[in-house]
Amino acid sequence: MTPSSLNLRGLNFSHLLFLVVLGNTSLLFADVTSNRGSVTFDVNADSQTEANLTTNGLKLGTGTPSASLDVSGNTLVTGTIAVGTTTSSSSNLYVSGSISMSVFSATPGTNIIQNSSVVLADSSSGNVYLSLPDPRVSAGRMVTIKRVSTSNNVTIGGGGGNIENFESFVEIPAGNDLPSYVFVSDGIQWYILSSIFATPTEATASLAANLILRWPLDESSGNIVTDTSGSYTGNLTNEHQFSGNSVSGAIYSALRFDDLSDSATHTQAGNLLTTEYSWSLWVNMNDDPSVAPSVAPDDPPVGALGYSFLSDNTQWRNVVFHRKADDSLVGANVNTFNTGSWNHIAATWDGSTLSAYHNGTLTESIAVADLSTQAGNIILQHPGDDSSVTSSVDDLRIFNRALNLGEVQTLYLGGSTE
Repeated sequence: MTPSSLNLRGLNFSHLLFLVVLGNTSLLFADVTSNRGSVTFDVNADSQTEANLTTNGLKLGTGTPSASLDVSGNTLVTGTIAVGTTTSSSSNLYVSGSISMSVFSATPGTNIIQNSSVVLADSSSGNVYLSLPDPRVSAGRMVTIKRVSTSNNVTIGGGGGNIENFESFVEIPAGNDLPSYVFVSDGIQWYILSSIFATPTEATASLAANLILRWPLDESSGNIVTDTSGSYTGNLTNEHQFSGNSVSGAIYSALRFDDLSDSATHTQAGNLLTTEYSWSLWVNMNDDPSVAPSVAPDDPPVGALGYSFLSDNTQWRNVVFHRKADDSLVGANVNTFNTGSWNHIAATWDGSTLSAYHNGTLTESIAVADLSTQAGNIILQHPGDDSSVTSSVDDLRIFNRALNLGEVQTLYLGGSTE
């Protein structure tokens, strides 16, 4: 709603309509209702209702009006607000009653913080993993996280961005009393605004161990794919450039493909992995992997290991695959895929078991005792040749060890599924 504010002091309906359209400089009100039915306001002529006045009250945003003023979404106030019986001449908000805050109770496992302003993390029966929303769409938002058990760890991920001076995650170790933290987003990253008792520690140390490749895919121009953790720099093929194909990703920027020949490639002369491995990748597709593609990649997949999204053969749709020493392939099902949003796909092999993960959840494990020798390319490639299909990829990581479930969940918490 574009007016800077509304003056709603006991005015009749015609005056209220006039002031809503023209705006004013302050907001002082009692209950505001209509005795003539429901009236909607389309302030900027975009066919969307910015306000709705009914016999129940005035509603700004979406939803059913109550007997008071309800606001859904962000509110910009440039004048003075008085709530209840307390008034002030300053531009701050003074409340003589109470303010209700949405509370979310987090239990062991992965917990996505969505609309809640207060999170109570109960780690009494296991580790708790929390994911803050993407800071880029949460500017000005504050989230309070309170630990309510001294047992086990509480890990907090950045939701698509970093948390202050920590790389991507912070951890509250077991036994650190019952601390609380207030996080605030400036539209770029999350900051710790205040904390009580325990000092959080960085939870990424273990994830740095044995990380041999990381392609953040944050470049905005050129065709060079930077490896921030090793020496496996890649190149975009098919005259593909980051310029025009750099899109908002799960972790800052990502790379978009729209043609079968588009790929990010590194040529590897010798064995990259031998006894065990893990890899992690964010994928966003507008196609459904359960449907046979019009033109599919090689079937079965070519390569020693990776992720097969589309296939003419149902066996190779939405699976992580692994080539054995005898050149046969096995696959572990990812099972689910959220079309049109970011999905975190990961695979681990500890020398005896291949495991697939989707958004921090183990989806299938397959027994496999060996791995073929590999020499060739590391490739991220568009999974089809249909011009209506677009794919985006973000933050490829490869480890030469098997991550555990907690580490996979921590990687998932570092991104955004929006």
